[in-house]
Amino acid sequence: MWLLGRVAVWNAAFLPAPVVALADLSYLPVLGSRIALNLMARPKLQQALLLAIVALVWTSNLSFHLDGLGLLTDGASRGVRGALLAHSAMLLIIGGRLVPGFTRNAMMQAGREDGHPQSPAALAVLSIAPGLALVPAVLAGAPAGAIAALALMAGGAALLRLLFWRGWWAWSRPILWTLHMAFLLNGLGLVAFGLAALGIGDELAALHLIGIGGIGGITISILTRLTLGLTGRPLVAPWPVAVAYALIPLAAVIRFAASTWPEIYYPASLTAGALWLLAFGLVLAALWPVFLGPRLPRAPVLRRPGLPRG
Repeated sequence: MWLLGRVAVWNAAFLPAPVVALADLSYLPVLGSRIALNLMARPKLQQALLLAIVALVWTSNLSFHLDGLGLLTDGASRGVRGALLAHSAMLLIIGGRLVPGFTRNAMMQAGREDGHPQSPAALAVLSIAPGLALVPAVLAGAPAGAIAALALMAGGAALLRLLFWRGWWAWSRPILWTLHMAFLLNGLGLVAFGLAALGIGDELAALHLIGIGGIGGITISILTRLTLGLTGRPLVAPWPVAVAYALIPLAAVIRFAASTWPEIYYPASLTAGALWLLAFGLVLAALWPVFLGPRLPRAPVLRRPGLPRG
C-alpha cells in the first residue's frame, strides 16, 4: 500500500489528481489503525504520541492534496511544512529516549558507574508538547507570534535536554555522537524556525536545518546502528560510515547558508546536495556486504566479577 502511493505520486502527471490523492493518502490510516489496536490492548503513552504523529503527517498530506485539487488555498506549502515539522516532533519523542538511553548503555559498558545521562520529565514535556502543537498551528495558518512561541519553546527545551545527556562523553564514539548531533540540529532548526516567524532569519534555511541535519541525521544514525546490531556486529562505525556521520551536519550547515545568503545559493546548494549523496553512498558501500551477508553469531556477554548471573 505504501508502494502504491509512491507509484501514484511518481506518475502524477499521467493520472487524475483524485486518484493520486487517494492512493497516497491510503497507507497512513492503515498504519494508524494498527497502532490504535495495540493501544487498546496495551495502553502506552509513547504509542499514543506516535499515533498523534501519524495523524499529523496524514493531515499535512491531505492539505497538500487538497491544494492540488483546487479545494484549499496555500495547502501545499502548509502541508509540506507541517509534515516536516511532524517528523521533527517525532524526533523529539523517539530521540528523547534513544539518545540518552544508548549513551547510558555505552557508559555502563565502559565501566562508568556515575554521571549517566538524565532525562528531566518537565523538559521533555516543554519540548514535545509545543513541538506537536506547532504542526496544527502551521496547517491552520496561525499568527506568526503563536508559531514563533511554539517553535522557540520546543527547540529551546530540546537544547536544554541535550545538556543532561553527557554528549561530550560520546565524542570519541561516532555511532553515539551522531545521535547527539542530529538532536542538536533539530533543536537549532526549531529555534531558527521560530526566529524566522518573527522576521529574524530565513524560514527555508531553518527547515533545511531540521530536514537535513535533524531528520536526515537521525535516519542515517539509526539505520547504521540497527544494521550493525541486528546482524551481530560490534556497535562500532566503520570509517566510511563515521565520515558519513560528519558529512550530514556539514551538508545541513552549508544548505542553511545557501538560503541565508542568496549570493552563494547555487554553489552552496549543489555542495550540500553532493555531500548528502556522498554520505548515503558511503553508508551503502560500507554496509552492502552486511545487508547481503549472513548474521554473525552473537558474541558472549562478558560479565564483570561479582555480578549476579540472574
